[in-house]
Amino acid sequence: MKKISLLIILSIFLKEQIVAQVRPSVTKMQYANQVDKLDPVPKKRSNISGVYTQRIITSNDGTYGYEIYLNNKMIIKQTNIPGISGSNGFRRINDADKIASLVIDKLLKGIMPPTVEKAEMDKLHVQY
Repeated sequence: MKKISLLIILSIFLKEQIVAQVRPSVTKMQYANQVDKLDPVPKKRSNISGVYTQRIITSNDGTYGYEIYLNNKMIIKQTNIPGISGSNGFRRINDADKIASLVIDKLLKGIMPPTVEKAEMDKLHVQY
């Protein structure tokens, strides 16, 4: 009887461990970064509505933009600097990454549309 009880408890424990590894937690934030082909792991953050992923892309004249995905479906493609006239993107990869993160922050807070103002870019020291 003790052996059967021990086997049942052990099997339940192992099952929970396997399920915990397979099922991602929606409360745990995962961070990574991707700049075109430089880094194969995109930056991901999740909430109850799904997983948001940002990917840095190249834009016009050697500048950068970003794409934002929700559950692997592209919802935003920004090839130029938001709120600035012209078609050029960010001059620095880091700037595109900062603004993509800001947009995801707004999406996670339910701010729609997730517009970016010049004052916000200035606060993040983004060159435009």
